[in-house]
Amino acid sequence: MTDRNGLSRTPVVELPPLYTLARANLANMLWFLLGLSLTGCAPHPDRSPEIGELRYQLLRLKQEVHDASLGDEAALRALPLRRERIESLLAGQVRSPDADDLQWALAKSFPAMGPADLELQWKAVRLHVDALLARRSDLIALAAACDTATKALQRLEYSSHELVNQLLHEQGEPRQIFAAMELARMAKSLTAYFVDIRTGEIRGTDGHHWGLERSWTILGMLLPALESGDEERGLRQISGPRSRAALAEVLAEHRQIVPLIGTILDSAPWMPAMHDSRESVDAGVERLIASTSNAERSTTP
Repeated sequence: MTDRNGLSRTPVVELPPLYTLARANLANMLWFLLGLSLTGCAPHPDRSPEIGELRYQLLRLKQEVHDASLGDEAALRALPLRRERIESLLAGQVRSPDADDLQWALAKSFPAMGPADLELQWKAVRLHVDALLARRSDLIALAAACDTATKALQRLEYSSHELVNQLLHEQGEPRQIFAAMELARMAKSLTAYFVDIRTGEIRGTDGHHWGLERSWTILGMLLPALESGDEERGLRQISGPRSRAALAEVLAEHRQIVPLIGTILDSAPWMPAMHDSRESVDAGVERLIASTSNAERSTTP
């Protein structure tokens, strides 16, 4: 075939775009397979199921430690089993690169550290888990006492406001009205203190602990003074029938708290350590999860 200038040209056959794409893909595949044969690498299945389970167990441990520190019985029962399962996942020796083994994956990710250092991280976490479990009965007792006392205090606060209203209605003395208002204020203050004790926010040597004891002492002084009178404090006995009925409700709620206050106050010295253990477990678990996440990525082809 010649063009208009008399030059011979070979006909060009245009290939369909689909054929061109398939040929390019085939070439890429051949190069990929050649590279695998030269480097000795080959795709392999995921070798990190144990790492995934370990990460899950650690996350569950973190949540259960939080709940256990608040006296949750179910979490305190689950913690020993969770601890044993994590230890069983971390146990064992480093095996060959072909082994489907968690320890191999961790050692590959941290060649300078080795599994022994990861075991050290876990042992630091375990110390705090053990500390919580050692206080199991105390944590459960404190949770029950705080729950009951907090509900009683909320009712006491409501009844104190009702007492103020009845004193105003029956034209009670100003000192009686002020004392009734103090009852409501002390009840609200104690409720906040009980929450802080249960979460470990109160330190046995700080002003919060002193404030809690002060609020409880004031409450204990005002109630008998309103019921029977107190000349030293200038308080006369409440005499109005409606006011006395409202005061009886306050006294009934106070009687429910009296047997519990010892358990709550006695926990103030040791409960902060439980709070510290919870935070230490949180930090330790985060470090272990980061380590296992890196280890899993190192085994991904």
